[in-house]
Amino acid sequence: GEELFTWIDKQCLAKNTAALASGAEKWASLIERLRDCEVSHTDLQHRNVMVTDANEYVLVDYDGMCVPNLVGQTNLELGLEAYQPISRDSSSKLSLEMDNFAALFGYVAVRALFQDTSLWKRQVTATGNENILFKLKDFKEPDDSPLLKELEKFKDPDVSRMTKELTGLYNQPIDQIPPLR
Repeated sequence: GEELFTWIDKQCLAKNTAALASGAEKWASLIERLRDCEVSHTDLQHRNVMVTDANEYVLVDYDGMCVPNLVGQTNLELGLEAYQPISRDSSSKLSLEMDNFAALFGYVAVRALFQDTSLWKRQVTATGNENILFKLKDFKEPDDSPLLKELEKFKDPDVSRMTKELTGLYNQPIDQIPPLR
């Protein structure tokens, strides 16, 4: 397969909104399967999700994974910074909630992109952003973020609501960030 970032780039350039809409649901299903299996990847981000030729999402890079027997151990890695709440640091303990922020991050991003593929060019390609839509600066300085301002007035009220929730959750302790569903 190819990295999720590359796949999204191709879909946005092709204005393939159907594939992106399906991608948002596949993301949500992937997150739900992890929760059902009591697994936290701990580094959910665009480089660790591959999209197969059949458009299925496959996780890679499990070196920080958490399962019930590892809960409470010190985490071995921090994950990609923009995809993590500010409370995640080198002293954070592994938990099954560690993916909650990144899960919402990915879902909101892909959901917004299938409704407006031009966001990709404006907010990722043109700015040199290496993440899926959101930048760390969006969370650290939300009042100065053109992306957040745009998404808070987005045509889909669910994207607007989830963007506000995501922004607020960035400053919360890991165990207080709710699951995607």
